Amino acid sequence: MRFLILLLTALFFAGCEEEPVYSPPVDLLPEQLYMNVLTEVHLFNALVQSADSVANEDSLRLALYAHFEVTEQQFLESHAFYQSQPMQQTVRLDSISNRLKRSLDALNETRVLNDSLSGNNRVFQ
Repeated sequence: MRFLILLLTALFFAGCEEEPVYSPPVDLLPEQLYMNVLTEVHLFNALVQSADSVANEDSLRLALYAHFEVTEQQFLESHAFYQSQPMQQTVRLDSISNRLKRSLDALNETRVLNDSLSGNNRVFQ
């Protein structure tokens, strides 16, 4: 989770400029779809960095984009555009961070409940 917060902060500072540098690409992802894909990209990157190895990493990355019916290029161009709006991007990243925190909290609640039934006391971080 700390890695994710650091990553989101780095993305924020990387995109800090007053005026948008990029004009919207022709196939700009709608903001909500962009946020959904960005969330999954962050989770995917965290998985890749935390695992010793991820089998078929490229295939999994392509499957991630295919799941949302977007191309990697379309996402990257949309990301560049959204990153060029630092104030709005901060709001988007905060929303994604809150969404991930809620998911992690729900996972931990489920884990605690299951562990209390089995005698384990592990918590995800």
